[in-house]
Amino acid sequence: MTEQMRPGRQCAVCTSGARADIEAAYLEGESIRAISARGNFARSSLRRHMAMHLVIDASTARDVPLNAGSIALRVLAVAERAREVAEEALDAGDRTQTFRAGDAELRALAVLASLGVKHETALQELDAYRTVTHAVIRAARRNPEVGEYVARQLDAVDREAFAADLRSQIQETTKGLTS
Repeated sequence: MTEQMRPGRQCAVCTSGARADIEAAYLEGESIRAISARGNFARSSLRRHMAMHLVIDASTARDVPLNAGSIALRVLAVAERAREVAEEALDAGDRTQTFRAGDAELRALAVLASLGVKHETALQELDAYRTVTHAVIRAARRNPEVGEYVARQLDAVDREAFAADLRSQIQETTKGLTS
């Protein structure tokens, strides 16, 4: 069914003329909250659009300037939100919305499968590792001694490349403070 044939209100994002920019921002990592503030869209409208109308396939995922892990985490978020929308619609007795959200979830899961994701837990662990990494980098930037201590620990467990990357992050920050 096309958007014009669907009963009820049309999607605010789809009819805004800014759909491509909004989807690109979302796929590049901009939060729903930031897009909402910038574009005067309700967060619920943006979430619903991403769950119901965002078209992602493996070729789109490869074109986004992110690593496969980031893309997979975002696609998983879309699948999870589509599941939530489907459950809310089911509770409200809206069978049409339930089926649409279910279809969006299936499409997102198909993209994950095409990216080679076999287990959701692997993505959740990746997300946890990324969160810890960002926290370490923030701590190292605020306190270079902490960063150097962590880098030494990385060296001790034969992760010299990670240690060097952390040290370069610290150096970039300290150069910015002294310039």
